[in-house]
Amino acid sequence: MRIIFICLLFLILSCGKSTIDCLELSYKGGVTYHKGKVFTGTCISTHENDSLRSVQNYTNGLDDGNWTFYFSNGKAQTKGQFVNGKRIGKM
Repeated sequence: MRIIFICLLFLILSCGKSTIDCLELSYKGGVTYHKGKVFTGTCISTHENDSLRSVQNYTNGLDDGNWTFYFSNGKAQTKGQFVNGKRIGKM
């Protein structure tokens, strides 16, 4: 069931954006890269039990949009919203 959830999440988040595994990203000088290119899109990571660990969004290599981190039991651990690499407000 978790694998189905993750696959559906990939499909939903990938509409118009690139969605990859967060482990494929690198971070240098305040900018996030994928395969040497500035990254725009969404990355998803999972816990060892295949439950969702995080959903993170980037625009032009900077943190952008909603970010959510999850406990291994599936409950949200922390949420944040970013604009141009800076966290805004509290969620």
